[in-house]
Amino acid sequence: MSLRFNQDIIARSLSGSHWVSWEGCDLFLEQHQDLRLSAGTALIDGAGVLQIALAPAQEAPTRRLGQWLIAPFKPNHTEPLRIEIR
Repeated sequence: MSLRFNQDIIARSLSGSHWVSWEGCDLFLEQHQDLRLSAGTALIDGAGVLQIALAPAQEAPTRRLGQWLIAPFKPNHTEPLRIEIR
């Protein structure tokens, strides 16, 4: 399967094993392993269930406002995509 994404993602192997080709690298995910991929295109193959979710945003530095520390709040309300490969 070819998967193109515009944001960083986390690929998590829920079961089985999966092969991911991304930016000229071939990577192998076994059950319960995670992989963070930056925006681009990945080729995915294997057997089992692979979960794809948007990666959390990189932590932005906090700002000091008087006595308060202000941290950016960006809730992530997206559901992960689960792909079963047979």
